Amino acid sequence: MSMPQALRKPKVFYGWFIVGVVFLGQFLGNGIMNIPLGAILKPLTDDTGWSRTQVTFAASVGSIAGSFLAPISGRLADRHGPRVLMTLGSVVLGIVFVGLTYMQSLWQFYVLYIIGRMTTGNSLQGIPSNTAVVNWFVRMRGRAVGITTSATYIGGATQAFLARYLTPIFGWRSVWLTFGILTLGILTLPAAMLLRRRPEDIGLRPDGDTEATVGARRNVTASGHDFTLKQALRTSAFWWLAVSTTLRLAVINTMNVHFIPILVWKGLSEIEAAFTLSAMSILSLTARLAMGVVGDRFPKQRVIAVFMLLGVVGLLTLQQATQTWQIGFYILTYATMEGIIPLNWALIGDFFGRSHFATLRGVMGLVYTWGAVIFPVLAGWIFDTTQSYAMVIWILIGLFVVGSLGFALLNPPRPPIAVSPVPARV
Repeated sequence: MSMPQALRKPKVFYGWFIVGVVFLGQFLGNGIMNIPLGAILKPLTDDTGWSRTQVTFAASVGSIAGSFLAPISGRLADRHGPRVLMTLGSVVLGIVFVGLTYMQSLWQFYVLYIIGRMTTGNSLQGIPSNTAVVNWFVRMRGRAVGITTSATYIGGATQAFLARYLTPIFGWRSVWLTFGILTLGILTLPAAMLLRRRPEDIGLRPDGDTEATVGARRNVTASGHDFTLKQALRTSAFWWLAVSTTLRLAVINTMNVHFIPILVWKGLSEIEAAFTLSAMSILSLTARLAMGVVGDRFPKQRVIAVFMLLGVVGLLTLQQATQTWQIGFYILTYATMEGIIPLNWALIGDFFGRSHFATLRGVMGLVYTWGAVIFPVLAGWIFDTTQSYAMVIWILIGLFVVGSLGFALLNPPRPPIAVSPVPARV
């Protein structure tokens, strides 16, 4: 049976509908992640009497627990596509948000928040969502991932502003309820109806290319080979990428969780810090879209290394900041550095191919998640102990310098060695 004409020659490449659904999922899934938590961290702890260490520890436990599920969700995404995982994830996360609205004790917060983090990391954000985009794009992978990952900061900025608006009027519990209604109301149906595993399943090619153009267009970073999990684990590129990503995420997650508290520590009011977060998120959005295009034209790992060094400059400026313009400079450099995030995830597909992307991302998550979850808790403990973020910032500067060096030295892996078939006996 021939493929319907609408699928053979679509006016709009179906991959962009995939990007749209993933964008929406990452936008709403961010409600359980670091930036919205940072936006209500102070009123939450003031009202409940819990310490910042206790609250951020829940996020860390959730991320660690989610990392152990990552290889499983990755394998499921490779075999069956992201549709079931993302649809189910939207339902579970919506229920978690509603539960957080009515929690009364710390153990209830831990149970719900940990489930929420595990669900988000293994459905709406992370492996399944990135798998959907990587499967549908090769030549334009950087810009496609750039568009979808920009949703985390658009969502973070919107939700942080919404949290700051709702909290003084209705209380911090209203924030969770609003996120729950939005997640259940506008994500579940599009995820169930529109998501597809890969373009070949409906008679298309990645990027919307045709037979005539597919061979003439290339990705400057892609190895052009599909690695199995065993083959990838035997390469130094896999481990260099995993460790460098760990260091980068350690800094990013720590700064996201403590962004508003750090700016308040530097002398801004909470309202000023929330507006600053929104401004940084808008700048980050622009940077991610721009870096996606740059990463499709130049080696992604080199671009990441350069902009991580720019992040070092920004953190050094923040450490010494005593005037508004210095904080503004930090925001500008940090937002620009944030643009490299989609390139990091696109690199996994570029280096190791599409066939086992989700599985590889899941296994790699067992490594890089530790940096993402330990350091926000450490930062909270340091502040609770010293009432200062100075030591935290120096630690983050060191991590970024080492991580930048790791990306600078990273190169694509050699093609996997093909296993010759055993000749049949005559």
